[in-house]
Amino acid sequence: MLHLVAQVVYHCRKNRCIETNPDVVEQAIEECTESITNLLIMYGGPRVVRQMNSASRYREFICSMLYLMRVGITFQNRQILPRMGKLHRLLPLQVLLPSVFKIRAKSITEGENMVKMDIKNLPI
Repeated sequence: MLHLVAQVVYHCRKNRCIETNPDVVEQAIEECTESITNLLIMYGGPRVVRQMNSASRYREFICSMLYLMRVGITFQNRQILPRMGKLHRLLPLQVLLPSVFKIRAKSITEGENMVKMDIKNLPI
């Protein structure tokens, strides 16, 4: 959990707006950490586990989950990752992913596809 919190804090360091209220930032970090942790515990299948073997792929996956939280992920009318609209203001523009987070721009789509493919294989 601490590693996940550290990843979220690290990736939110170059955000769109300067948030002067530390409570807002702390609340966003807590919500993101809890949501991503729940996703990994409940739906983290073989593709996600393979993704976590490499440090760079791990960073890409966590970043992709943060960006996906802006709109949320649903599958068969079930909320997998909650929508968190305030991330639109806090996260850097998606076009800046390579320069800010040092990840490929397509990693967001790859992360979503991995989660959805693993969920399809679960007996829901």
